[in-house]
Amino acid sequence: MAWDQQQLANAQTIIKVGLGLGMSRRDIRIGLMVALQESGLRNLDYGDRDSLGIFQQRPSQGWGTPDQVTNAEYAAQKFFNALKGVKNRDEMSLTLAGQAVQRSAYPYAYADDADDAAQLLKQLGFSGGGGRDTFRQPKGQNIMDQLGPEFKAITQPTVPVPMAQQLAPTADTILGAGPVLAPMDFSEIMAPQYDTEDAFKQIARGGRGGGAATGDAGKMLKFAKRFIGTPYVWGGTTPSGFDCSGFTQYVFKKFGIDLPRVSADQGRMGKRISLDKLKPGELVFWDNSARNNGADHVAIYLGNGKIIEAPRPGRSVQISSMYDQANAWGVRL
Repeated sequence: MAWDQQQLANAQTIIKVGLGLGMSRRDIRIGLMVALQESGLRNLDYGDRDSLGIFQQRPSQGWGTPDQVTNAEYAAQKFFNALKGVKNRDEMSLTLAGQAVQRSAYPYAYADDADDAAQLLKQLGFSGGGGRDTFRQPKGQNIMDQLGPEFKAITQPTVPVPMAQQLAPTADTILGAGPVLAPMDFSEIMAPQYDTEDAFKQIARGGRGGGAATGDAGKMLKFAKRFIGTPYVWGGTTPSGFDCSGFTQYVFKKFGIDLPRVSADQGRMGKRISLDKLKPGELVFWDNSARNNGADHVAIYLGNGKIIEAPRPGRSVQISSMYDQANAWGVRL
């Protein structure tokens, strides 16, 4: 997979912090894996409820202030210090070790990023790893001296993605260009918590029952997140630029589901369902313009009150919290 400079810079920070704390290659791989799943290795200043930063840490849960958790170095330190406190983590799967820190509603989605995390370590100058193979800093040697040339070459600073990406578009939208953002209470569509590994696996695959991508939801959502930051282009249907329905069409096509080109036609497919029935990998539609007949915006539901969407001109593919419930509905294919 190709990584952009922002992603590589954040990976660099995670590795550097892990080195400084004496974490193992396995631990650092877990950190990269979790950050890939939670934010796509982007230092987000938005997320579900008050989740922020590369690890989507919540200030309300004691991870730090908003300014702190959107500092990539601070966030990585908090993650690794918490990981240090996980007993027998080397005997756990990578996924469960990461979940012991994050307590995600979708822990088995982390497994989809394990190979990419290993590839990042290799690309940035580290191969192999596992067990308690810790990075030891030779006496008198700076940590940065241990890093490979690919690692040292990354100079772009890691900064939060601007909150402006979440600001409301104008009400006068065009077909497929995006919804009018409005305050809403999305607590009623928060994903349920399950207690067993089997149930976690089910929800990571797309929930209980026949959703739009049953069996492939986790992989599909991981694929969709690769395009975070791709610019909105009216009529766009490729990774060089997407509009809202072009994005959903492209992602679903990868997994063998052919969607019509425009959001209005996509919204007429499958079974219309209420928001509280949504499962990860299903579609969410909005009807927010009297000028158009039917849906004029579409997004993919990520679970836990989040969607991934190509919002409108001037924006990029992004993860957003659910909004404008009165004009929204789900579709199960």
